[in-house]
Amino acid sequence: MWDSCVYKNFTRVAGGANPREGLIDRFRHRYYHKLDYFPKTYGFEGCTGCGRCIVACPGEIDMRKVLKEAGKS
Repeated sequence: MWDSCVYKNFTRVAGGANPREGLIDRFRHRYYHKLDYFPKTYGFEGCTGCGRCIVACPGEIDMRKVLKEAGKS
């Protein structure tokens, strides 16, 4: 079964609780996990730049474009 971090039930835990109900919460966590939480915890980014997440993303979200647009604000 394929699953994705942007699907609502991806973060659901035992008992049915879901810490990231909203799509924006799941979307934000994906970026923070790779580019903020991971470096703070392990000392390097969780993104290697391989592009697999871009190819496999069911929502066709290109992380490079999102980061480029975010950098403009």
